[in-house]
Amino acid sequence: MPSPAQRYGAFALSALGVILRVVAIFIAIVIVMLCFPTGPFRQLLLMASTLIDSFVPGPLSGLFVFLTPFGGAFRGDYAILALVLFGIDYACQRGAYALKNR
Repeated sequence: MPSPAQRYGAFALSALGVILRVVAIFIAIVIVMLCFPTGPFRQLLLMASTLIDSFVPGPLSGLFVFLTPFGGAFRGDYAILALVLFGIDYACQRGAYALKNR
């Protein structure tokens, strides 16, 4: 039977994992939208891109950006950030599971 501290720790890790997963999914959606000309959503997309840029580490910022044949750009730096967030989410969920089943 897990102690109350283990249950709270498992809950905190699960909550952190869910938050990171939602952020990573948001970044993935922005990546896909940036690959296409967006028309009326361009201003909203630029605001989201500016927000994401504040979380991309300096050496990674602007790295692996490729033009797409659809008229947009694939942001590799955003893709790497999303993959890292998914990885941390996975580690948090595994940690929460381990705490719950001690």
